Amino acid sequence: MTFHYKAFTYAKDPDHPEQDQDAWQVVPEKGLAVIADGVSSAIFSAAWAKILTKSVAEGPPDTENKPALARWLAARRKEWQAAVDTENLAWFQKPKLAAGAFSTLLWATLESCDFPPEDWPGDKESLDPQKSCYWLAASAIGDSCLFSVRPKIGLLAVFPVENSADFDQSPAVLGSADLGRDAMIEFRSLGMIVQDGDFVFLATDAVSQWALREYEAGRSPGWENFAEISEAEWQATLDDLRGRGKMRYDDATLVILRVGSAVRPPKPPVVSRANSEKPAERKQPPPPPPADPVPPPVPSPSAAASPAPRGFHYSLASRKDTSAGTSPAADNSSEISASAGQTGKRSEIGSRVSEQFDTLRRRGSQMAENMGEKISDGMSALGEATR
Repeated sequence: MTFHYKAFTYAKDPDHPEQDQDAWQVVPEKGLAVIADGVSSAIFSAAWAKILTKSVAEGPPDTENKPALARWLAARRKEWQAAVDTENLAWFQKPKLAAGAFSTLLWATLESCDFPPEDWPGDKESLDPQKSCYWLAASAIGDSCLFSVRPKIGLLAVFPVENSADFDQSPAVLGSADLGRDAMIEFRSLGMIVQDGDFVFLATDAVSQWALREYEAGRSPGWENFAEISEAEWQATLDDLRGRGKMRYDDATLVILRVGSAVRPPKPPVVSRANSEKPAERKQPPPPPPADPVPPPVPSPSAAASPAPRGFHYSLASRKDTSAGTSPAADNSSEISASAGQTGKRSEIGSRVSEQFDTLRRRGSQMAENMGEKISDGMSALGEATR
């Protein structure tokens, strides 16, 4: 396996995820990932996008061999015609059937390669000889994009669209019907080296355009953060970007590949929508109970004859010995002497505490008697005023 992965998708209308026109497939054992963006203005584009991604996952077509590509495309069109329900179309859908569905398509493969490849024209100094190398190959038609990112370095490559303004133009797409334009179909290709720990992101147009705008403004989209968030956090992020006009309201899909089988995989997304409405709030532990202000009990005669507990003894010895610049356990004889002296001090403290309790009890009795007399006098005065 050449990568770990996770994937997010979010419909243009969150209340109707079944209308999402995007599709994606990942086959880790083949080192392959593919996404497609169905054109929502056409008919049955979601089904067409799913057929294309499923077929690429089974085995990508040879885009350089035109006859082979034509045969592959013809077979996919037959699958689409067999999959769609054409008998229950509404009147406004029937004119669209002849034109068929449309979709973009982008796939990437990763496979191990030597370091450095002899025929690689790139900058070999940018590669870390301590890390494994992988050959990243991609093919695309349309405006779904691939971003190659290296942590702490940044963007290595973006493909096939390089400017955010280009998303305002209608992209090239694959059609589910033969409209006599197949000769114009031309896939673009990419080949580069990535290494352990690098990220490869495959994104449909809404996410891709937002990311390119961030780069053009001199900011990082924070790609690495997406590898750590949950499904609920992904949706909240897109809701925020859409609400602030940073991202178009459109179906959004992001597939994250973390290159290298030995690197830490991204956290898996939360699939269940019911469990992802709101991230779980972390419960704070209860605060510790307040310290007991009551002084320690006076030891019994038998307890006073034994050495003080080591914890209590070291607490006192530590304060004394630290001020002298020595270790608390440096002299055993001094510990025994300090313990015996401390026992006498504790007995004296106990006597003083007992005396204070007696004094407080007497004062409390006097205060109670005084308060009772004042209340009695007040009631008598009130009775006289009433008469």
